[in-house]
Amino acid sequence: MQTVTPRATLGRVIAAVRTISGAAQGVGLLVAGLIAASVGAVRVLDVQASLYLLCGVLALLFLGGRRASREAAPEPAAARTTPS
Repeated sequence: MQTVTPRATLGRVIAAVRTISGAAQGVGLLVAGLIAASVGAVRVLDVQASLYLLCGVLALLFLGGRRASREAAPEPAAARTTPS
């Protein structure tokens, strides 16, 4: 976001993203509260924990290969030189 947004509007864009994020959290809390009232808080937390676990496994599967390829890549010449 910071690399594609013009400097003059970067503050507004970040403020808009944070506002939308905060509003989404509020809506999510309300929805979770309504669901918890009907099916129980323990079930909601069980589903939430399962989703966190699934996201972690997916991150390992999809991002695990990136880590290995990054470590195998040669270091840029500029980073190898030490300042004198």
